[in-house]
Amino acid sequence: MTYRSDSDIQVKYGEFVHRNKSCRENVYKHNNVVRNKRRGAIWMVSNCRTESKREVYVKELRKYFSVDVYGRCSRRNKCEPSQSESCYKLLKDYKYYLSFENSICKDYITEKFFNALKYNIVPVVFGAASYKGIASQNSYIDAMHFSSPKLLANHLRAIAENSSWYDSLFNWKNSYSVHLHPWMCDLCERLHQSTTEKLKPYQEIYGHGGCQKPPVENGQKKMVFSTYFQLSPKRMSL
Repeated sequence: MTYRSDSDIQVKYGEFVHRNKSCRENVYKHNNVVRNKRRGAIWMVSNCRTESKREVYVKELRKYFSVDVYGRCSRRNKCEPSQSESCYKLLKDYKYYLSFENSICKDYITEKFFNALKYNIVPVVFGAASYKGIASQNSYIDAMHFSSPKLLANHLRAIAENSSWYDSLFNWKNSYSVHLHPWMCDLCERLHQSTTEKLKPYQEIYGHGGCQKPPVENGQKKMVFSTYFQLSPKRMSL
């Protein structure tokens, strides 16, 4: 039982569910949401040193786009626990939510992405999961589509300055709802099933994780994120 899609039991933190046709009308109304949002992006983070080096990426991104950091990794903005309802109230003032994973591993996507989707804010994702196969089209922006933090910043700014474009990123709410996935129920169900399937042993479980780290150049001074952008083909949908 792991986060991998090829596990016997997959630990999925959340999922998109089709709305019943009778419930699809007027779930989300176009009311120029961006007009009421005065701030750029918000990042709630408690793990300050990660395998993915997301903190290095965000440091570079902040040179070109406004990002407010909350949580243990911020000297000024404290909000604990970061995944609490009281902290999520802050999202109403922001255009984007950085849903950056602490590890770049195949299929690894945590609850921070699905939690943000419940609000009128656009998640910016940074991970190796196939978001296209998990989430509705145009419900997020994938940082992996851009070859540098600067180009991502330019894209975020272009959308934020176009109210119709920004508003269109919430159209999916009329067709889908987002739920946290009860993966413990999947485990319970499987344990009560009789099966003849063969066991799938792994000789080296860590190597099976499909994780990557950004290489370093110039004597540990500069992270090279270009390898991340080659994890999957371009999936630009915006």
